[in-house]
Amino acid sequence: MFTMILSVIAFGHTLSQMQWLGVGLVFGGIGVEAQIARKEKLAKEAAKKAAAAGKKE
Repeated sequence: MFTMILSVIAFGHTLSQMQWLGVGLVFGGIGVEAQIARKEKLAKEAAKKAAAAGKKE
């Protein structure tokens, strides 16, 4: 997908409105997946810290 955007910028290729919609959906999906993964990682780290704090007491 990145190479397609690079092609549009570097070589002046054009995309139709539907193609731009597809590009937006793909990058939007990637962004949502990244956000979910980050939230899960932060929750896992917080649970790990809470468990470690509970063992120290």
